[in-house]
Amino acid sequence: MEVVYLDKHSLSSLQTKAMKRFLILVFVFLFQIVSAQNNAATVRYKITVNKDSLKNASDVYVKSMVEHSSPVYALLDFNKTASLYFLEGTLSELYNAPINLAKSFGGSTTTYYYNQESKEYLRESHLQPDPLIIKGEPIHWTILENETKMIQGYLCVKAIRESEPKDARLKTKSRLEAWFCPDIPFSFGPERFHGLPGLVVQCSGSVVSFQMEKITWHTKPLKIDKPTGSEVLSEEEFRDRVGRF
Repeated sequence: MEVVYLDKHSLSSLQTKAMKRFLILVFVFLFQIVSAQNNAATVRYKITVNKDSLKNASDVYVKSMVEHSSPVYALLDFNKTASLYFLEGTLSELYNAPINLAKSFGGSTTTYYYNQESKEYLRESHLQPDPLIIKGEPIHWTILENETKMIQGYLCVKAIRESEPKDARLKTKSRLEAWFCPDIPFSFGPERFHGLPGLVVQCSGSVVSFQMEKITWHTKPLKIDKPTGSEVLSEEEFRDRVGRF
C-alpha cells in the first residue's frame, strides 16, 4: 500500500476546505430551523389555461380567447395560521390588462383569505369601488391516498372535489383536482384550493391549472391581514347581485 505524505500547505488547504463545508452545512441547518420556527413562506404559482379541455368549444370568440390567453402568475403568502392569495401586479394593471382566461379564472382582482385554524374562507372582490367581502363555502375534498406522484421533488397526494352545478342549465359536474404535499403541513393553496392536510403544489379546475414554481421560506414573521370591506355577503347573496355564470 502506497503511503502519501502531505506537506503543511496541502494539509492546511484540506483543513480549510473541510471547515468551509462544515460551516455551509451548519448555516443550512440553522436556516431550516429558523424558517421552520417562523412557519412563514411565499409561494409563486404559474397559471395556464387548460386548452385541451376547451378545444371542443363551439363559440368562435371563446376559441379565440383560449388561443390568446398567456400564462399569468400569482403569490400565496402564509404563516402558521392564515394565507393570502392574489395575482401579481397592481389592481390598475389587472383592470387594464387585455382579456385573458388565465387571469380571469386564476383570481383576477380578487384576494383570497383562508384561516386553517378557524376554517374561515373569505374573498375580497374589487368589482365595485368599495371592496366586497364574500364568505366562502367550505370545500369538501375526497383524498385518494393511493394516488401519489413526485412534483418538483415533493411527494404529493391526490384529492378531488366534485359538485353539482349551481346553475340548473349546466349538466356537467364541477370538478377540482389538487395534489398536496403532506411534508409541508399547511392547509393552504392557490385560489379556492385549500383545506387539505398539506400545501397544494399543483391543482386544476375546468378552465385553468396552477403549478407551484417556487417556495421561499422567510426568516422573519409574516403578517397576514384579514380582508375588510364595506359589506359582507354570502356566496348566494353575491351570486344574486352579480348574476350567475
